[in-house]
Amino acid sequence: TEDELKSALETGGFRMEKINDFTHLERKERPSVWSWMQKPRSAWAHYVLGISKGKQGHWIVIRGVKLCDTFTDGRWVFVSDGPHKGVKIECIFTVRRS
Repeated sequence: TEDELKSALETGGFRMEKINDFTHLERKERPSVWSWMQKPRSAWAHYVLGISKGKQGHWIVIRGVKLCDTFTDGRWVFVSDGPHKGVKIECIFTVRRS
C-alpha cells in the first residue's frame, strides 16, 4: 500500500510526495507508462509509479529512461525493453532524501 511504501522509504531516510493521481479516471483513460515517459520530467529525479498489473497493484521506480522493480530482479533496464510500458498508471510520486 501507499502507507507501507512511505514507511519503508522513511526508514531508509527518504520521503515521497504524490505529484499525480489518476485513480479518479477510468482505467482505460489513465496514461500508460510509455505515454507518461514521453512527457517532460526531470531526468535526475526518482519516480515511484503505482501501476495496475492485472487485478493487483504494483510499484515501479523510474529514473531517466530506466526502470527497476521485482519483475526485473532489481536490475535497472530501459523502459522501452521493460515489462510495463503499456500498463496504466494509478499514481506517481517523487522520492527524495529527507
